[in-house]
Amino acid sequence: MNPNIKKIYNLRANYHPDVNKLNQAITPDHVKKPFLTPKVVKNTANRENLRVDEKRKAIEDNFASNLFSNITAFLKTNTNWYLNFGGTGDLVLLLANCYDDPNAQVVFCANTCSLELCKEFLEFFKKDHLLSRNVMGSRVANTIYDYMRSKSNLKPSAHLSKGLNFGDWPLNQEYYKNNIKLSTNWIDEIGKNPFFNGNRVIILQPSGSVKNLDRQRFLTQNEYNALVKRLVDNNFVVITTGSQADKEYYHWRPWTNRNYFMTSSQLFGFNSVTSINLQTFLQTVNAAEKVISMDTWLKTYSAIAGIDTTVIQSRCRGGYLRVGADVGDSIFLNTTWWPNMRVSKYEDLLNF
Repeated sequence: MNPNIKKIYNLRANYHPDVNKLNQAITPDHVKKPFLTPKVVKNTANRENLRVDEKRKAIEDNFASNLFSNITAFLKTNTNWYLNFGGTGDLVLLLANCYDDPNAQVVFCANTCSLELCKEFLEFFKKDHLLSRNVMGSRVANTIYDYMRSKSNLKPSAHLSKGLNFGDWPLNQEYYKNNIKLSTNWIDEIGKNPFFNGNRVIILQPSGSVKNLDRQRFLTQNEYNALVKRLVDNNFVVITTGSQADKEYYHWRPWTNRNYFMTSSQLFGFNSVTSINLQTFLQTVNAAEKVISMDTWLKTYSAIAGIDTTVIQSRCRGGYLRVGADVGDSIFLNTTWWPNMRVSKYEDLLNF
C-alpha cells in the first residue's frame, strides 16, 4: 500500500483535531520542504520588478534615440536654432527671442501638462518647431544640448542654462539678462479685444496647474471670492483665467456683468458663452489694465508684453515662501528686469 494512503487510514482511525498535524502527516515527504520560502518569494518579486525596469528602460532608450534622430533630421544647416525645456512660461520666454525671426527653428521639450498649450503657442506664432515631452534630467537632454550648441546655428535661447544646470541662473544674472528679450511688441502686433474697449479690465489667474500645499500656487475658494468682490466693487471688469477644472473648483458663477471666466477655448460671460482661440485669449489679456496672477506662465507673458503685473507670492502650508527660495525666481520673478512686475502677498491685494 502507498505509504501516504496508509497515513490517511491511520489518521481516520486515530482522529486528531490539529489541522497542522494533519497536514504534516498527509504531506508527502519530498514536498515537505516548502519551495516558496520568503527568500524565494522576495527574489521572484525582485526579478519581476527588474523585468519591468528593464522594459521601461528599453522604452525610454528607444524614445531617446528616436528623439535625437528626429531632431537632427529636423534641423537645417541654413536656419537659426532655438532650444529650451520646461512649461508654458519657459516657452513664452523662448518665443520672445524668436517670434520675429522668420528663419527660426524651435526645439522645445515640454512638461506633460503643458504640451497642448505649448503646441497652440508655437502654431499661433507660426514657428517651425519640433515639440516633445520633457526629457530634462536624462542623458538625451544633454546630448541634444551638446549637439545644438556645437553648431553656430544655435542662437541665444532666453534662459537656457549653461550645461542645463539651473543652479547657474542666480550666479550669472548678467549673462541671462543679455540672452533674454525682456520686452516685445505683442500688444501692438496681436492687438486688443475690442469687446472690452472702455472698461478697466483686470485679468486674474488664481491658480497654477497643480494645487499643492507644499508649494501653494493657488488661492482658496474664499480668498478668490473675496478678491473678485473687492475688484468688482472698485469698478473693474474681472476676467478670471484658468482651466475648466479651475472653473469648477472656484464654483464660478456669472453673478454680475463685470465678472467673466476665460479658458483657452471659451469665454464665459453673464448670460453667454463664446468660443475663442489663442489669439482672442491673448487679445483679451492685452486689453487688461492689470494682470494679477499666481506664479504661472501668464505673469511671464504680461511682463514681457509690458502690462502692469502683480504676482501673488507662493506659500507653503500657510506661510509665505521667500522670493529667491527657488532658483527659478532669479529668472521668472526678477523685478529688476521687469519694472512693471511686483510680487505681493495676498492680503495686500485686499488693501489697494
